[in-house]
Amino acid sequence: MAKMKRVLLLFYMPLMAFFASCSTDVNVYADYKEFPIVYGVLDVNADTNFIKITRSFYVQGDPYESALNPDSSNYSGKLDARIVEYCNGDSVREFILDTITIRDKSQGLFYAPLQKMYYTTERLSMNTDTKNYTYKLKVVLPESTLTTKTKLVGDGRLFRCAELRRELFETIYQCRSKAFPFSACH
Repeated sequence: MAKMKRVLLLFYMPLMAFFASCSTDVNVYADYKEFPIVYGVLDVNADTNFIKITRSFYVQGDPYESALNPDSSNYSGKLDARIVEYCNGDSVREFILDTITIRDKSQGLFYAPLQKMYYTTERLSMNTDTKNYTYKLKVVLPESTLTTKTKLVGDGRLFRCAELRRELFETIYQCRSKAFPFSACH
């Protein structure tokens, strides 16, 4: 009986060692999950408000080379993007965003000189003593829908600067009065 246990132990030990051994293979590239990236400034005094909608990208090669390719960051085609205006919690207007190609973006780490932007020429409403406005961005993406919202701060007098520049995303912001950040999380 003891001899049989020894034989089984000698048989199972290498088998257990084989299945319990560690692998030294490491995959530094985890499964990729795409995330939308949204930038914008809502300005109640602006005749046009711009929103930039891009996506994260993943490469196994040179990331700087991929950053110069607009297809790495941009969604293909035109997304269904809109801003819904709420007054005191009630939906009052909806603006469908159109696209425009800005042609003079400064050279940098990311693609240039062309840049796809979403915009609206609808005037935003200013808060009053009795009306408080909130703006909700809704973007239908290829595999999901992104929504985020922002409130206007007071009556808009919090931020005062000289001008809103077109290079919103690679220069220092110089914004006119009543400019408000608009950011998104997915």
